[in-house]
Amino acid sequence: MMKSRTLLSWGVLGISALVALIGCASPNAGAGAGGVGPGTLDLELGYGSERPVDLPLPWPDVKADTTQAIQEIESRRKADALSRESRPDPARRPDLDHDVTQGIQSRGLDRVIGR
Repeated sequence: MMKSRTLLSWGVLGISALVALIGCASPNAGAGAGGVGPGTLDLELGYGSERPVDLPLPWPDVKADTTQAIQEIESRRKADALSRESRPDPARRPDLDHDVTQGIQSRGLDRVIGR
């Protein structure tokens, strides 16, 4: 009983899917699944019948490109130099003179050695 019910449900599902696919794919149908009527999509696809259109491309002006690149590089260099000059030098802490740093380093060395 259970096997025949499962088989019947799969059969109904398969038939309904087949009917839906045939209805969507039929060329004489008034409107397909998307609701678009006949004649509204006129696509003309030509494969190999026309020659491709070659657009004329101008030759690149190498001299103009190089002068523009040189000008941009120089402006970046000048901007970098100006930004470096405008930044203040990092100030050292006044309490960390040579003797203090030597003492800190020697204490760290003593800890590593184990004295």
